[in-house]
Parts: sequence; structure tokens; C-alpha cells
Amino acid sequence: MAKRQPHPLCKPGDTHFAVSNMTAFMRYFETRTDRLFATYDSLYRWSVDKIEDFWEFIWHFTDVIHSKPPASILSDRRMPGTQWFQDARLNFSENLLKYIDDNPKIISLNENGDRARLTYRELR
Repeated sequence: MAKRQPHPLCKPGDTHFAVSNMTAFMRYFETRTDRLFATYDSLYRWSVDKIEDFWEFIWHFTDVIHSKPPASILSDRRMPGTQWFQDARLNFSENLLKYIDDNPKIISLNENGDRARLTYRELR
């Protein structure tokens, strides 16, 4: 019996995907390397094959505020048990609160369908 592929619960349209953070990351990566990612699947495959490189790019792309950069991204590939971003020093709250604008930071939806939003500015 053939293995059944899972179906995504939601798939963004082309316009939404074009302005997504995922697309921005793919373009950021492409401008700094000789690689081209035409699809999410190609990026995913690279992220699995080159774990340390992928997470180093994520560190820089997200502009993590830190007082000391990591000595290494990954101590080894043994999971669980590896250490991520060894010796890095950062303040978690400082990174969560680095934006001060009216874009939503937290959006919640309860069982009754009531939606609540909290912006970066309100959270700060």
C-alpha cells in the first residue's frame, strides 16, 4: 500500500507567499551565497543537510540582539543532547521587545471565536 502524503491545513496564495518572511529569508540567503531556492522544499532539504549553515543564516537574518556571539552553532548532530549556539549571550526579553510598532505581536482566538490582538507597542 502506498504511503499517503499529508495535506496542508492551509496554503498561502502566491501574493501572500511573495511577501512572507519565508520568502524574505530565501532571498536574503540567495544574496549571500551562490545558491538559489526556487521552492520551499529545496530550502527545507538544504536546512536538513546543512543544519549549522541554515541556523547561522537564521541567526543573522533575524538580527538577534546579543552581547556575545556563539562560539559554534551546533556542538554535534546528536539529537537530543546537542548544544545550540554555544557560549552566546543574549537577553530573551530584549529580542522579543525589539520592535515598537503597531503590527500584531500576539493574536489569540478562544473557543467562542473571540479574537484578541496585542501589538508590539502594547506589549512593550
